Amino acid sequence: SSGINAECITAGSRALFCLEKAFHPSFNVTSVNCRLDYNRRENRALFISIFRQILFVSLKSCWQTAFELSKFLFNLAPEQDPLACLLLIDTLALKVEDYNFVLQFVDEFNHSLKLTLLPNFSYSFPLAKFYKEIVDGTSHEESSNLLKKAILNYPMIAQLICERCSFVIDSNLQYVMNENVLKSHTRSLTQQCKLYLERSIDLWKDTKVVHWFKQNVEYVNSNYLDMPGHQESVNRRKSVFLSPPLNVMRHIFISDISSVSALLPTTAFESSQ
Repeated sequence: SSGINAECITAGSRALFCLEKAFHPSFNVTSVNCRLDYNRRENRALFISIFRQILFVSLKSCWQTAFELSKFLFNLAPEQDPLACLLLIDTLALKVEDYNFVLQFVDEFNHSLKLTLLPNFSYSFPLAKFYKEIVDGTSHEESSNLLKKAILNYPMIAQLICERCSFVIDSNLQYVMNENVLKSHTRSLTQQCKLYLERSIDLWKDTKVVHWFKQNVEYVNSNYLDMPGHQESVNRRKSVFLSPPLNVMRHIFISDISSVSALLPTTAFESSQ
């Protein structure tokens, strides 16, 4: 309810205020090199409080605030990323229409973090490219190729988008809606796909996006057997996402999205990490 949400936001703000008062004078949060080690237990309260505040302000659609907080949280421990900010930051950037951030972030960190192998970034990147092409007045060839690759790699997300938006896809062959294809998604991968969908579904309902999305889904449905990387995508879904990393489990546990947290392994509730 709105009353409970207001209380949560107030409590979260008070927690951050108390933590800020405990900062050392030389701890400058505005510095690019400001770092904290999550493995030190005394630091965890700040990480978790910021993450919860991101969730709380998102409930009020304060996307810009949530986006700025997510950048700050990621910057505290970019190598550890203890709360898996990478599963969130791209969607928030798109909600505030900062398409250049997504494009530059992938350009800078894709080599080290393999961003385009993450289900959320594999879809957010072509979406950001699509909007940038609109701004620049260029064709959608590049964004379409990126989206086709995303659909080939993670068809479950495309399937969930079609279901939630009631899209009718015309095709003689079925890839996105094929049960055997969907079964190739491990439990861990399914978690990340559903998590991305819950946060980003409104982005895919944009009238400018709908035709572009459906067109590329229909292309993959009809041509997936001839697309390069088809078998590699199947193998990747089965072999890479075998179990969720600890930071992803933390992210899902704190986010408390029932359809996603229900897929967590029982060990996630036993860990104190």
